[in-house]
Amino acid sequence: MIAPQAGREPILDLSFPLTGLHLPADHGYLLYAALSTAEPELHRRVDYGVHPVAGLPLPGRRLQLTHRSRLVVRTPTGLLGLLV
Repeated sequence: MIAPQAGREPILDLSFPLTGLHLPADHGYLLYAALSTAEPELHRRVDYGVHPVAGLPLPGRRLQLTHRSRLVVRTPTGLLGLLV
């Protein structure tokens, strides 16, 4: 957990393992759109972030998912109910 600053709630990094074979290398907006579709309130929020997914580069601007690939969302603790 990241230490809270005065007047701010604590921030957490939530890490979710991924399954599948590959993602587009430029997957940031696709992940944001998928999260916003699953939970529309996230589209209106600006106080969280989605980290890029790590993977191995493949031809065709794709990333191969590995056992270390994760969806990581950095969020204030107040948004936990929307994300888990």
